Amino acid sequence: MKKEVNGTTEALFTDFQRSWLFSVVAVGNLSATLVVTQLTRILGGRTTFTIYGVVSGVATLLMPFFASLGFLPLVFVRMLQGAGAGTTLAAIGMFSNAWSPLKSTGFVISIISSYVQIGPMYTMPFFFISSIFFVCYGFPVLDAPPPSTLPYEPYKRQRDDPKTPSYPIVLVPGDGGSHFDANLTGKPSVVHYLCDKYTKDYFDLWLNLELFIPLVIDCWADNMRLVFNTSSKLSTNAPGVDTRFPDFGGTSSVEWLDPSKASQGQYFAFIADTLVSWGYKRGKNLVGAPFDWRRAPPELDDFFVLLKSLIQRVYYYNNEKPVIVLGHSMGNPVMNYFYHQYVDSDWKSKYIKSHISLAGAWGGSMQIVKLFASGYNMDYYRVILPPSALRGMQRSFTSSAFLFPHSKLWNGKEYFATTVDHANYSSANIKQFFHDINYPLGFDQYEMASPTLILDPPGVEMHCMYGTGVKTPENFTWAKGYFPDYQPTITYGDGDGTVNIRSLQVCKQWDKSSNDGFHVSVNELDGADHMTILKDIRMIAALRKILYGY
Repeated sequence: MKKEVNGTTEALFTDFQRSWLFSVVAVGNLSATLVVTQLTRILGGRTTFTIYGVVSGVATLLMPFFASLGFLPLVFVRMLQGAGAGTTLAAIGMFSNAWSPLKSTGFVISIISSYVQIGPMYTMPFFFISSIFFVCYGFPVLDAPPPSTLPYEPYKRQRDDPKTPSYPIVLVPGDGGSHFDANLTGKPSVVHYLCDKYTKDYFDLWLNLELFIPLVIDCWADNMRLVFNTSSKLSTNAPGVDTRFPDFGGTSSVEWLDPSKASQGQYFAFIADTLVSWGYKRGKNLVGAPFDWRRAPPELDDFFVLLKSLIQRVYYYNNEKPVIVLGHSMGNPVMNYFYHQYVDSDWKSKYIKSHISLAGAWGGSMQIVKLFASGYNMDYYRVILPPSALRGMQRSFTSSAFLFPHSKLWNGKEYFATTVDHANYSSANIKQFFHDINYPLGFDQYEMASPTLILDPPGVEMHCMYGTGVKTPENFTWAKGYFPDYQPTITYGDGDGTVNIRSLQVCKQWDKSSNDGFHVSVNELDGADHMTILKDIRMIAALRKILYGY
């Protein structure tokens, strides 16, 4: 629910209040169950259930009105909805008693059970909506506010837009920005009985909206996790899970993360459609480079080999035109590692025209601290998706350690986490931080991944675009007894909602003299958050100027 304040849209209720608006339904449900048996003896079953149904229906009908009155009136309405739903168990008992023949009993119970399973989608709309909204990129990932649930609208071509392609473009996604599939080949164990150990073929693992429901999401998280080997300093998939990243060199797996093309799963789709309207062709001069974003750069050898080959192939396929790399979020520091470790200056001068960075997480993000400590679910509906339940999976991603706030940007005297009954933490005692959150393995991951977060300029022409003026977590404070398993209090600073301003502005420190003689431009977009920058008209205008000069 939203409201307009001084021309801007704000949430009508806080995260805490929204959680209670869900939880209070259960309170009403329990309360009704306790009294409904007594009421049926006095009024009869038909009258009792009719009254409860009418009350629940009227309460649902009047929800918009009560929402406008404030939080407490809406809590009352939600309790009435829960009370209406609370009659279902009593109804099952009464019907079962009345329909004594076994066939009739089984038939009626199956019908009523179906209602019990489907009914909450209507009686408790927050439950249903939360499972959809949670899909927004980033819950383990760095992509911040949820994308709009409005239908996707592609770029509308302007009269003076280009009609022929400029330099070929390679799209490099960020954390969570590549769709991938999984095949279960025989898991030795599962988290509960609903989870499969085997599948006959590959299925959509990231992103798949159908898996984002209670209980099933536990299976999903177990299939997503990695296992880190402290000897090899490398991670592998969970036992019995095989993964693949389809359409390398195409764009489908980076345009839409969910193949159903639900609006919540759009990623590079708007940019790709825009470029196509300017004359680009997918697979020819517009290609994608999906990769396993769960892993840190030292684990991406195969990807970097394929990427180098792809760039060279696109170069020759387009009459030896050098390539423009367009990266988002984590894709930018991943590419910086590639520029420094996998190719030399001669190769870059020949094959790379320029690099366009959108919301580059050059120096990491403070969100990672909360992710490691308490888990991170985008702060949506903690009752349904408790961050602590997602924490194990998120910690297992070595990309999380890769994006840990860089020690050169956050020095040892600046605390990023403070607690009442534990220590205060900065870059000076990171090992203690991982020990105190009961995840010492995290420090091994950090030692492997952190040195690969390179702050030096890449040695190619650079164009940086990022948002500013969006409140972004800057440090965290845990109350007594809350660290590390419960969510902290957040102090906000500047940034794009996900990446802090000092990390975004790393490329602002580069210039032609430090960047091997190559030009560096910076474009700050006020109010553009980490994800909406991908559809920001100001970004599109800047992109056209880079490509075509106007």
